[in-house]
Amino acid sequence: MKQTWFLTAAMGLVAALAPAQQPAGAESSQQVLELPETPVFKAEVVSKTIKAINYRVKSGSTRIDFVGTAIMPRARGQASVANKRGRTEIEAEFENLGAPTQFGAEYLTYVLWAVTPEGRAENLGEILVKNGRGKLKVTTDLQVFGLIVTAEPYFSVHQPSDLIVLQNEARKGTKGRIHFIDAQYELLKKGQYSKLANPLSLTLDLKHTPLELYEARNAVQIAKSIGADKWAGDIFSRAEAGLEMAENALKLGDKKKAIQHARQAVQTAEDAKITTLERQEQARIEKQQREADEAARRAKEAAQQAEAQRRAEAERRAQAEAARLKAEQERIQAEL
Repeated sequence: MKQTWFLTAAMGLVAALAPAQQPAGAESSQQVLELPETPVFKAEVVSKTIKAINYRVKSGSTRIDFVGTAIMPRARGQASVANKRGRTEIEAEFENLGAPTQFGAEYLTYVLWAVTPEGRAENLGEILVKNGRGKLKVTTDLQVFGLIVTAEPYFSVHQPSDLIVLQNEARKGTKGRIHFIDAQYELLKKGQYSKLANPLSLTLDLKHTPLELYEARNAVQIAKSIGADKWAGDIFSRAEAGLEMAENALKLGDKKKAIQHARQAVQTAEDAKITTLERQEQARIEKQQREADEAARRAKEAAQQAEAQRRAEAERRAQAEAARLKAEQERIQAEL
């Protein structure tokens, strides 16, 4: 997805689904990594009614509004949407956005999402906020979608949180067919991130430290908290290295390079997180299969043992009956 960012200043997740069969860094099948008892990011599928608009080709540019939800009712926004040569361009502006940290120290920024009628949520980009305002210009291949804005711990998340602060609203003159859809899409419940180590239970010092560096610290810590250092060590080590380069660049006074390294660290940490969850899920499936196979083997052995005992008992009874008959015949002969 090609994106062009128009960001007013600094303030305010999953790709790389590696199909590896065992955790990175494992030298042999003898290495066993302990699975968490329950998935850290077990998303709850929530039914949401969302207004989706079909931005038809040749319909030209049209405008929509954003309205604040119950958790941020004063938030407002508007967007110009145009379908050009099969791609949809979105240029949005927002106002009255409060600091995302009001929902928890782990929430640092806002993300704009497109939700399809099938329930797939696509991360369109980060909205950086200054004095309650933010801008964003992006393009997407989607043509029919609804738009929401959520609070997130960092910009590259691949699954929206349930902290929806804004959602689209068609104007009276909005061009395009409007669909009311009841889309099932996954939202991470509030508290999912706070269950992990929270390195940001403090006031952000954006005067000396760029927001991107806070996001990188958050992303790396969250990835590590779910075991990415063990399950996706190769990817996670690159995320840590990127964060270290960002920290060093900031110490040397090169803020631009610090931001560059920090954004790369965020992306890599998200890759490590997604890869970890994929590998843990694969390991869980394999463990369940092994347990099922073992249960089936034990059941088969038990059945075989029961059948052997049944046959042995039947043979014992047959032998006892034969012995009784023989004894009876011998008695009769002896009486003759």
